[in-house]
Amino acid sequence: MTAPSRAERTLFGGSALSAFGTGLTLPYLLIYLVESIQIPLHVAVLWLAAPAIVGLIGTASIGPAIDRIGPARFAALASSSSALGCGALALSNSSSVWTALGGVVALECGMSMTGTALQAAVGLLVVPDRRSRFFSAQAGWSNALFALGTAASSLAVAEHGVRIAAAMFGVNAVGYIASGAMFAVLARSEQRAATPDDRRTGIRSYVASIGVPLRDPLFLRLVMLTFVISLVIMNQSEYAFPAFAAGSSLQPWVGFGFTVGAIAAALTQILAAPLLKARLNRMYVTVAAMTVAASWVLLWMGTWGGAGFLLGFAALQSMGEALIIAVVPAVVLGAAPESQVGKYMALNSFAFQAGRTAAPLLVGVMAIGAKETIPLWVALGSVMVGVAAMRVLRPARCSTAGDQP
Repeated sequence: MTAPSRAERTLFGGSALSAFGTGLTLPYLLIYLVESIQIPLHVAVLWLAAPAIVGLIGTASIGPAIDRIGPARFAALASSSSALGCGALALSNSSSVWTALGGVVALECGMSMTGTALQAAVGLLVVPDRRSRFFSAQAGWSNALFALGTAASSLAVAEHGVRIAAAMFGVNAVGYIASGAMFAVLARSEQRAATPDDRRTGIRSYVASIGVPLRDPLFLRLVMLTFVISLVIMNQSEYAFPAFAAGSSLQPWVGFGFTVGAIAAALTQILAAPLLKARLNRMYVTVAAMTVAASWVLLWMGTWGGAGFLLGFAALQSMGEALIIAVVPAVVLGAAPESQVGKYMALNSFAFQAGRTAAPLLVGVMAIGAKETIPLWVALGSVMVGVAAMRVLRPARCSTAGDQP
């Protein structure tokens, strides 16, 4: 197995630093806005939803910009937006409400754009046979550092109260500046060929270039697969799981289920990273989907079998998700020309976010008959996703270069 390059280590370190900072500030963002900045709860909630809407639209449109200036350089600029947002929040008080609300938008939009740009950067800086390993290790350690950040923020707030959140936003601003500097240094390592898009200017040509990847039949199938994976598999633990457990004997165990799932996901991603092989991507996604399907059957059985089945569901479901998180972005990058990785990953991220947005609506549809059948519907959907993955990932183009020793 080849050792990680310096570019890989830098990319990994910047991502890990951002994950810790996010864990440090995200849990208390809403509470900080309400208690320290004294924004009414309903206004704060609506304002937090605004970046999600802007991000959904913006994610699809930033692809050409990523390709023109380079993914790492774009990530550095997006990290600057997050740093500016954290700084605004750190300096805000009850007399500077608009500064705080502007900081929220800058922080959340910066985080969203950085994630898409870093996925595209992997396409230029990580060799094909290492991409799924990189995504797996990155996700695992990011989850672990995010949890460390949440623990640190909880201890700080327990000791000093919510007012300490201003200092934590200040620390996070410094972290984003540091990670942005790492991405700026990384931009020197990017090898990118010039494209006709570089010589085109104007809004019309920019907008026209956004949908270029959709002319690729393979990518169109991949982006549709990403949407259904997000809709049926990746986000239903957040929506269908609590909906099913609510009001039942399993309800007190929901929190423990999320804890077990987080631990299982992080361990799976970290331990599996050295073992993943690009030529087996199709098998990984199929096995992951079937594992998720089995986990939902376990949850359904938990109504009679007790909390042990719920915890088993949480572990299996998270293990399946962990594999998918590692493999699907690597497969999409394998289908993308190096000069268009930004456009491909931006549209793929848009498909994922669209599936996440629609996931609660799917739960509402599944609950029309009886909520007791929700796990069985999700299990059936997961099996169908696995079958679809076997067909979509069949072309040789999806399985990029073979593994190096």
